[in-house]
Amino acid sequence: MEKPGNFLQRLKSEVPRKVLADGARNQPLAHVKTHGGFLLINLNGVQVENPSICIEFLSTDSTPVYAKFSLASTDQMIVQVDVSPMSLELQSTRAMQGTIRYRWCSASEAAIRLFTSGIISALRHNDWGFFFRSGRAYIRAGILTGAKRWLTAIARKDFLLRITEYTAWVRLAEPSTDTHATTEQVSLHSNDSGPLISVVVPVYNTEERWLRSAIESVIRQTYSNWELCIADDASTKKHVSDVLESYANKDSRIKVVYRKENGHIARASNSALTLATGEYIALLDHDDELAPHALEEIAKELVRWPETDLLYTDEDKIDSAGHRSGPVFKPDWNPDLLYSLNMVTHLSVFSASVVAEVGGFQVGTEGSQDYDITLRVLEKTTPNRVRHLPQILYHWRMVPGSVAFLESEKDYAHVQARKVISEHLNRTGKCADVVKGFGNFHRISCSLPDPAPGVSVIIAVGASAQHQLSKCVETIARTGWPSLELLLVGPDDTAIKAFEQRELPPGTTTKLLRGAPRNRAACFNNAADAAAHPYIVFLSAETLCSDPKWLAELVRHASRPEIGAVGARIDYGNGRIHRWGAMLGLNGAASFPHIDTANPSGIVFHPAPVIQNFSGLSSDCMMLRKTVFLEAGGLDPNWMSSDLADIDLCLRVWSLGLRVVWTPHSHVKNLNTPEAVLRLTTEDKSRFKKEWEQLAERDPFLSPRLSRESAHFALAFPPLNQASRPWGLLDELAE
Repeated sequence: MEKPGNFLQRLKSEVPRKVLADGARNQPLAHVKTHGGFLLINLNGVQVENPSICIEFLSTDSTPVYAKFSLASTDQMIVQVDVSPMSLELQSTRAMQGTIRYRWCSASEAAIRLFTSGIISALRHNDWGFFFRSGRAYIRAGILTGAKRWLTAIARKDFLLRITEYTAWVRLAEPSTDTHATTEQVSLHSNDSGPLISVVVPVYNTEERWLRSAIESVIRQTYSNWELCIADDASTKKHVSDVLESYANKDSRIKVVYRKENGHIARASNSALTLATGEYIALLDHDDELAPHALEEIAKELVRWPETDLLYTDEDKIDSAGHRSGPVFKPDWNPDLLYSLNMVTHLSVFSASVVAEVGGFQVGTEGSQDYDITLRVLEKTTPNRVRHLPQILYHWRMVPGSVAFLESEKDYAHVQARKVISEHLNRTGKCADVVKGFGNFHRISCSLPDPAPGVSVIIAVGASAQHQLSKCVETIARTGWPSLELLLVGPDDTAIKAFEQRELPPGTTTKLLRGAPRNRAACFNNAADAAAHPYIVFLSAETLCSDPKWLAELVRHASRPEIGAVGARIDYGNGRIHRWGAMLGLNGAASFPHIDTANPSGIVFHPAPVIQNFSGLSSDCMMLRKTVFLEAGGLDPNWMSSDLADIDLCLRVWSLGLRVVWTPHSHVKNLNTPEAVLRLTTEDKSRFKKEWEQLAERDPFLSPRLSRESAHFALAFPPLNQASRPWGLLDELAE
């Protein structure tokens, strides 16, 4: 039962309040203090100069927030405030006159009002297509789950504005539209010094408002040296040709070709390419939008780095009401992640000469044609000619029928992607199967060497690890690897002596290295020198290797000549994360993200468990070829933190020109008590920053737009450096 005090407070907050708009522009309307919730704003009867933008929200404290909504389809709006606590200022952006009413309302009332508004809008504008399209799409996810998502989508279609942390971040990170509007002819292109960028758009039966939005987003660019190359793939809806013809007549930079028969997206894209005369090709889908400054920022990078063959940017999603969400902050050079998912996607810009060299888009790759051309271009270039620009310059439309709306909308695209990756691997002489991985992601499954190589498993044994060591060895013994050597090493003989008479499966031998140094790195180094087999695995005694395929998966990747070290997915016994891959710059030096969390998610680009590259791994379960370990100099025993010793080793592996890869398909568990953070000494942090100065603050696998203060990938306030970075950053270590 609700307490009387809480009820009175809520009742007081739900009393309607009024503010009089006197007709002036940019006038402050009200100050609202909030701890989060739903704010109902009613503008019934208010006269507005232009309904396209009428009210914006600005914070009046240290938490910056910016958001706005339109009166185009409704006279009321519900604002869901997710940032708490804060103080909002309501401000008009157009001349308004009349009485504005606002109050806080409950979540239940908000849901009812939102759904009712959606129904009324559909009746008023005869827009039932949205309901049927979204309903069909969502029901595919399951009756109950799909129905819930469907109703939510209808309710939020045009009438809900969410003020979130991302809304605040966008306000700080991106230049305002007004600022760009006053500097449209910037020095870069006022003297035609910038490259001509051909924006390629295949079109087929696009809804009129989204088609206009896409074209207008190009016309509004602050950079003028562009051409828009559109191919209509024999659309059957008359408005498509009418819209295209209208824009082509208004602007000579807009070129249109009309295909006589529908050939699908690859052929249509190639038709659009025939119109392109620019030095660079940018890809835009027919219902998406470019940020107003997108081509300007890209042109600056291309002028600065004219040898670029491929440049890609970050992106987010935009809904039917223009609300942005779901930012994708991409990493830089991560070739193994590229085989798990298309990490380039939007916005991608290619050298026109390289696109011509690879033959444009390949017919038969529909659904993954962009993925395919990216892989083909990468075959013709080098990592230092590929650049990532960490700015959100592309807005991916969330409408029914698009993957942005629901990932399962185009299942065929994921199947096609695996075919595209497989063909790329065949062309480049890499032998691997491409199968379905986690969710809709992909998994590269390399062939095991034949015959199977011998593996030396080195287990670091602590003074009190006898019981845990017994479990660890039992699970390793069940692995069934034909040639296996166990090396037990540690400063205390007690835990090791118990295994002198232990019976092990055929092909498995044991070496007991007594009297080893107390330093874990020194123990591993001594054992590696004594290892008899070409592959070595470092394990902690607290590790359970219950998955029978854990070792085979490590060998699959460690046997790849371009790979120097392989790490496993290490979780605690309760399923929460212990050690995945390590990133630089976190925790004052380096750290393992998501420690002691159950399901990593949020704004990082790749929270799902997929094969990918990291700067470092954990020796709680890490495999290397013995020759690589010795060439890298082994583990440095002078680090006080064994975790930093592991990461330091991995960076030296990178300096050999080899990659460090992490695979979730080798899954082990750690029996230790969960810890929330990685504890590092001040001395270790200072040393790490000094020895790895060029990388300590610019991990290529971690976006510069994310905070280094948290290992859970929070947005950086203020946003960090947004200069482009080459894919070959870690290759510089090998030079």
